[in-house]
Amino acid sequence: MTPWSRLDLEALADTGGHLEGRFDAAALDPRLAGALDRDEVTGEVRYALDFQRLANGEVGVRGAIRARLGACCQRCLEPFELQVSAGPRLQVSSTDERAEPEEGWEPGDPDPSPTLGALIEDELLLALPLSPRHPEADCPVSAAAGAVPKTDTQRPFTGLARALAERDGRKD
Repeated sequence: MTPWSRLDLEALADTGGHLEGRFDAAALDPRLAGALDRDEVTGEVRYALDFQRLANGEVGVRGAIRARLGACCQRCLEPFELQVSAGPRLQVSSTDERAEPEEGWEPGDPDPSPTLGALIEDELLLALPLSPRHPEADCPVSAAAGAVPKTDTQRPFTGLARALAERDGRKD
């Protein structure tokens, strides 16, 4: 199944469908690239999704999404590979009236036939760290190196009292 394949959520839920696979992250929408501060998305996405009919009649989607994505480190501004994982538990409504989500389920996009890529991309966007960075041990610019170096304290007015006294002809 390709990332741009439309999903029939109702049929998948009624049959207890399972989708599993992988695809090139470049097939995802450019908004993910923007969140990663890149011109284009690079890497690989793996997914395993199960579909079911929930007690309230809505479609439930749960599973695991793992991705290796090219990102820009916000500490050193160098490219690196970011590992992202998501465990969606979505309740998707196929009608205009959205039922209250079942306990433990998050409301999903109300699109009755989303693409596989859109469903996965939304979950990856939510799982991205606010500021993607290398692990500190792997980053060329460590947190300590980015700190302001300690120097001797400058006290510009230390000799002012003495200079004023000398100017006025007094000795202190």
